[in-house]
Amino acid sequence: SAKELNVGGSCIHYLKDIQVPMLFINALDDPMCYRRTIPFDDIAKNPNLVLACTRYGGHLAYFEGTSVTPWLPGQLASFVQAMLKWR
Repeated sequence: SAKELNVGGSCIHYLKDIQVPMLFINALDDPMCYRRTIPFDDIAKNPNLVLACTRYGGHLAYFEGTSVTPWLPGQLASFVQAMLKWR
C-alpha cells in the first residue's frame, strides 16, 4: 500500500543518528513525497540537518525560470561550500 511504502521507505528512522551536515530539499507540490509525509519535527531535532522546502518543483523537476537549466546542482554546491567553510 502507499502507506506501507511511505513508512517502510522513509528515512525517519535514521534522522536522529545522522552526524554530518545533510540537506533535504522537498517541493511542497511533490506528488510522490507530499507535505504530510515530511518529518519536520524529526529534522528540526537534529542540528546536522537542514530542510529546504519550496512551493513548487514537483518530483525532481527543479528548473531555473522558464528554461530547462537545472536549479538543484547550484543549490547543492552552495550548501557544500557553506559546510566546508563552517567546519
